[in-house]
Amino acid sequence: MITAKPFLAWPDTGLVDSLRKLAPGLLLAGTIAFAAKFVSAEYGGPVILLALLLGMAFNFLSSSQDCAPGINFASRSVLRIGVVLMGAAITMENIVDLGLSTFLLVACGLTFALIGGYGIGRLFGLKPEHAILTAGSVGICGASAAMAISCVLSKSKETEQNTLHTVVGVTTLSTLAMVLYPLLTRFSGFDDVQAGTYLGATIHDVAQVIGAGYLISDEAGQTAAIVKLTRVAMLAPIVVMIALFIKSRGQGSGKPSKTQGVPLFVLGFVALMIANSLGWLPRGSSEIMSDAARWCLVIAVAGLGVKTSVRDLIGMGHKPVLVLCVQTAALAAFAWLGLMLIAAL
Repeated sequence: MITAKPFLAWPDTGLVDSLRKLAPGLLLAGTIAFAAKFVSAEYGGPVILLALLLGMAFNFLSSSQDCAPGINFASRSVLRIGVVLMGAAITMENIVDLGLSTFLLVACGLTFALIGGYGIGRLFGLKPEHAILTAGSVGICGASAAMAISCVLSKSKETEQNTLHTVVGVTTLSTLAMVLYPLLTRFSGFDDVQAGTYLGATIHDVAQVIGAGYLISDEAGQTAAIVKLTRVAMLAPIVVMIALFIKSRGQGSGKPSKTQGVPLFVLGFVALMIANSLGWLPRGSSEIMSDAARWCLVIAVAGLGVKTSVRDLIGMGHKPVLVLCVQTAALAAFAWLGLMLIAAL
């Protein structure tokens, strides 16, 4: 029987005492997130990657009794709040406007990325949970998907390290794709709609998708954003399926996560998407919640960065990076062949 699990992991004390315990770590994660946003806006660079790197510089505070509770809360509960708020950026109309052929391309590409990516990860020797994490991040929405999927994996130090490694990898690959994929679409002879579709179906992170699209044209940028948001809309059901898959296999790298089953943050994501589709959200609230979601994700990534040392990251070796590269190349090839097939019909 599927049961919903607690959404936020508050310490078992009064609210005021809880806030007092969480404040130092949350303030640290929030400060790092603000610094990453500032550096990204002033000098460029992916804000998620900057938050990770800046967070890792404060790893010495991860074992502090003052900071640890807030850092743990930021890396898990604040993350779940961010995933819920992401639903406010998507409507069912966005998906319908794509057309059947484009929707099928996105759906087939996502299925290929998840199943094929999992197979690639296992072929290279990754554990099942790690293979699912990398495949989901490549197939859905990069760092955001990796963070969301990590919530339903076993709660352990190894899972946190795998998540951080995946976030760094997909963010770096997204940045490279933002520069290289527009050139590929030009050499392939794609028009603006085809180019936007390709970018939205292949690049991992939303910001890089939009950036790559508008490097080509406004039409390509708008198309890329809608296609990408369609992939993001698949996050909720896929996270549920992954949770059930992990639970059914009874496998994990550590203590079973309390979020296995149907996590409430996934239900919240779906509820907001439906509310936005039906026009129930007040005017302007969608943009506000989307901005809040991005802040929550950056704060969560900053918290995760603080919890992980450079030594731990380097010690993971080259294999996970190679897996992410192969998964990314496979999805890029699949989408390119799909668009060429659609154009030939």
